[in-house]
Amino acid sequence: MIAHYETRDAMLLNDIIFLKHSILIKIPQIRCSLYKKNFYDKYDESANSMVYEKYINNESFKNKALFIYAIIDFDKYSNFVKNNKEIKNPNDYTLEYSILDSKDVKINIYNLNILDISFVF
Repeated sequence: MIAHYETRDAMLLNDIIFLKHSILIKIPQIRCSLYKKNFYDKYDESANSMVYEKYINNESFKNKALFIYAIIDFDKYSNFVKNNKEIKNPNDYTLEYSILDSKDVKINIYNLNILDISFVF
């Protein structure tokens, strides 16, 4: 598999990525606890019904958040945030992961930018 980064900033963003498949198998409970901490515990359902409707109870959003939790090392992400208090062009911090299939056709697996990542933390 080949990782492809569109910008230098995306390569820098790669420092916060954690893509070890053997570890991904071990962390479903960590992902669920992060989702609980960052959404269920943070927002009251009656006071934030729109947040629950649009995000928390949205299965597609939940799957995206759990995916992000699976590939992001929280400690490295926290360090990145501490060292980069202000990001002027957040769209420059996009991580694109692609593979080449057997016919050398590039298949985009995912695109995540720093806004996607920061929203779920």
